[in-house]
Amino acid sequence: HGGMAMHAASGTASTCIRSNLGFSATHSGSLYLYVPGTQDTHSKFISFGNIANSTVVGNIRYRSNNKIAITDAATTDVATSTTTIPFTQWVRIDWLVDNSDPTAPIITVRIYLSAEADTASYDEELTWTLTGTTNALERNNYGIVGTAAVTTRDLYLDTIRVHSGLS
Repeated sequence: HGGMAMHAASGTASTCIRSNLGFSATHSGSLYLYVPGTQDTHSKFISFGNIANSTVVGNIRYRSNNKIAITDAATTDVATSTTTIPFTQWVRIDWLVDNSDPTAPIITVRIYLSAEADTASYDEELTWTLTGTTNALERNNYGIVGTAAVTTRDLYLDTIRVHSGLS
C-alpha cells in the first residue's frame, strides 16, 4: 500500500475524489487509510450526499484523538470508535450504506487495524441510521472534505473500492 496513494493534506480547500453513484445508493466499499502523525483537527475522508454536491447527509471522519466517527449532516459525531488508529500504519475502513428504506438509510463502518484481515476479523463496527435523506445518497467524496484552514491535516487513502448493493 502507498505507492500510488492519494495524499490529502492541510489547506483551505477540499482535496478529494468525487464518485457519482450510477447505481442504487445501497452500496458498500472499502479503502486503506494511513495517518502519518498528530492532526490538529478532525478530517472527513468520506462524505455522502446528493448528486449536485450541495447536500451532505453524513460523513466518516478521522478525529484528532485518533478515532473514527460517523457524523450526521451537521458534522456532529453520532457514533465514535473506541479503537485507536495507529500512526504510520495502513488500516482498512469498510462501509455499507443500506438504503432499502430511503427515509432511514443505515451506515455501517468496520475498522480493521490489520489492513489485510479477512472481512470477519474487524476490530470495531459502528452503525448509525440517517434520517430524512430521501434521494440524497447519490455521490461520495473521498479525501479531505471541507474547507477549514488548518496547519496539520494529513492523511493518505489507497485502493478505494465501491460495490453496488450489499456485500
